Amino acid sequence: MMGMTQAAYEALSAEKKQAALDRARQVFLEAGADDVLLNIEQLPAWIQANE
Repeated sequence: MMGMTQAAYEALSAEKKQAALDRARQVFLEAGADDVLLNIEQLPAWIQANE
């Protein structure tokens, strides 16, 4: 989605990483996603909040 390798992503500044994540999140939300999780660790809290 971001169009870069893991190494390229890791080389970005914190600000640019967040901007890339925000753009990807927006694409998924506009495509109809209910929410976007950054990693599987966020899933239990998301499930609990959306029961």
